[in-house]
Amino acid sequence: MDIKQRHPERSRSEQLLTLVNNWDPANVLAEGASRHQYEAITNELFGLLSRGATRDEVSQFLNSKTTEHFGRPPHDVEQFVNRVFVWYDINPE
Repeated sequence: MDIKQRHPERSRSEQLLTLVNNWDPANVLAEGASRHQYEAITNELFGLLSRGATRDEVSQFLNSKTTEHFGRPPHDVEQFVNRVFVWYDINPE
């Protein structure tokens, strides 16, 4: 049995973290921060998606949390939210 079969939630969370890291909403990874900087936001985001949050709710969450945690608003939120919903729909639970 491979790891994806044993830990599907962990794998999906890691995939989502990769998406968030590639987006780098506060540009902290580009400045040399650890790849784990967005873990807390990613965990909450995964919970929102699992509960069926709307695109607007996810956008508001990302705007609020990124500004709160990093003191800067995220860039390209709507584009990222679209990408996340496509990923989530393609990778159902």
